[in-house]
Amino acid sequence: MTFALFSTCGFCGQDIANPMITTCAQNAIIEFPDDSALPAIKWTGTGRCPECNVQPGGNHHPGCQLEICPKCGDPLEQCMDLQ
Repeated sequence: MTFALFSTCGFCGQDIANPMITTCAQNAIIEFPDDSALPAIKWTGTGRCPECNVQPGGNHHPGCQLEICPKCGDPLEQCMDLQ
């Protein structure tokens, strides 16, 4: 697991490399262009997310390649519902 030194989340302002960080508190709701909003899908893997370092049960930091769209189930970064 490698993170850029002092890689700060633009949503929550936390250093994602900090082992004390458990979740992105500002990324609990995903808002869509059609004005709908759904709760974010939390990280369910074992151990920390290898992309954004949140603990199991935590909300991913925005831009995490492993975050899943709560609307369609695709990776959120590739989701057509956000286009």
